Amino acid sequence: MIVGAAAARGVAADGLMAAAGFEAAWLDDPNARMPLAVETRLWDEAARRSGDVAFGLHAAAAIRPGMFQVLDAAVLRRPVPAADAELSRIVTAHADGLLERLGSPAASWSDRVRRALLQGLDGERATLPAVARQLGLSERSLQRRLRDEGTGFAPLLDAVRHELALRWVGEGRLALGEVAYLLGFSEPSAFHRAFRRWTGTTPQAMRRGAAQPATNTDGPASTDPR
Repeated sequence: MIVGAAAARGVAADGLMAAAGFEAAWLDDPNARMPLAVETRLWDEAARRSGDVAFGLHAAAAIRPGMFQVLDAAVLRRPVPAADAELSRIVTAHADGLLERLGSPAASWSDRVRRALLQGLDGERATLPAVARQLGLSERSLQRRLRDEGTGFAPLLDAVRHELALRWVGEGRLALGEVAYLLGFSEPSAFHRAFRRWTGTTPQAMRRGAAQPATNTDGPASTDPR
């Protein structure tokens, strides 16, 4: 909308997008998400280049409401029938701790991808398209930026899964099937194969080892024979 409204006022689209840091590929991707900072620059540049101080008002005047549904505010307070409060607390605490370690704002695109993965590994959110949309980039742009940093999406996803798997399996508070689901594996067998690749052992064996009490490997204390 911004680019089109600016073009109608004689502003060159290519120059406007370049100045704002807008990826041209976003125009062809209906699922693309533009970062707020880029959108802000786009509005500012459009107003400056068009010479119209009320550019935002004039551009927004063309917006027409589409189909929508009105829900009572009380709906937002309804509990989710299948919610697991304890599971949510455990997973959220782990994710928050790891996000704090990465720092804010992220220093690199690798860190941003890790943060996005930590915010939702399960389901479709652990895919390259989903993470690229969350970061406001096309898949190709994200891959290129990660490649410039000497890494890629697959190894970053694998590293995040590895770290969380060691924590959750070792703590023993989640069933192994829940761990596999939360890490975004399609089935438990895929998780077991990945875990063996990471550690050389199975999740069950590591959990049994973590549950065993510590033993004195030095043998019984010696006594004075005198």
